[in-house]
Amino acid sequence: KQAAGGELNPLLRGLVRTPRRTAATGAPADDAADFAARLAALPERDQHREVLDLVRSAAAAVLGHPSKNAVAAAQAFKETGFDSLGAVQLRNRLARATGVRLPATLVFDHPTPLALARHLRSELLPEPAAGPAAVTPGPRAAGPDAGPVPVDGPAIADLDIDGLVARALRGRG
Repeated sequence: KQAAGGELNPLLRGLVRTPRRTAATGAPADDAADFAARLAALPERDQHREVLDLVRSAAAAVLGHPSKNAVAAAQAFKETGFDSLGAVQLRNRLARATGVRLPATLVFDHPTPLALARHLRSELLPEPAAGPAAVTPGPRAAGPDAGPVPVDGPAIADLDIDGLVARALRGRG
């Protein structure tokens, strides 16, 4: 029972948990804005690498590893030891670092650091909407002068072995 001044009876004070008060700062939002601005200033290839480094560093921190190098870009989160609690912790870290609202199912929807980094980059820097001037040409006729067929997706340097094989098989079909 509270006393008239709003204080708990000293005998009961040790039995009641009260929420811990912390000073509110603008640091997380500022850090997220800084990250987004820094990312936007980079060339596209470096943007992918920067976001992937963020994801790998956050995953390593959640798993208790000393560096991002302990988390392979193409290895599934569940193979690295992530459980539901770890997934939520990773989501929270990335949300604070980027300022992006992320679902609790983030690591299940995007099962590797590479896939998650692609998703985060698209959330942070959405592609401009294609207007009438940005019409994508249809497939070219095959022939000796046709040249290589453009392939949508990540740069070859960002793919793991499965991604490389999939891309190679797509190009044959």
